[in-house]
Amino acid sequence: MVRGNGACVLIYEWEQSIDEINIYINMNAKIVDKKDLDIDIKSKRIRIGLKNTESFLEGELCSIIDEDCSYWFIEDNNLHILLTKVKKAEIWNSVFKGHKNLNAIDEDNTKKQILLERFQQEHPNFDFSSAAFNGQVPDARTFMGGVKY
Repeated sequence: MVRGNGACVLIYEWEQSIDEINIYINMNAKIVDKKDLDIDIKSKRIRIGLKNTESFLEGELCSIIDEDCSYWFIEDNNLHILLTKVKKAEIWNSVFKGHKNLNAIDEDNTKKQILLERFQQEHPNFDFSSAAFNGQVPDARTFMGGVKY
């Protein structure tokens, strides 16, 4: 099952926007209290587990995040981890190094979505809801002067 523009990989689903990576983990209904979780978010890696047990998800991230602006919460038996990208508009092909990459179609759709998000941020009074790209999608980080931070 694919959620948003990310991919379903074993225990988590993910999606990305121009600024963020969102990871979703469906937790067992018995484990919905944040005090039961042991989560460590660093700029280059994250670790997720239950207290006093081994981690069930741990790895090096595909790129750098701003750990001070990244956080997690539980909602409707789902653990939601929000990671803030350091490199705005960077396309992540996966969350963790060594995990399955986006397929070519999902990668192209993600590039389109992020470029449209960039245009919307730069021109908030324009309606890009019907915008479409033909051919190869340019890199949102560098196209037409690049991303403004």
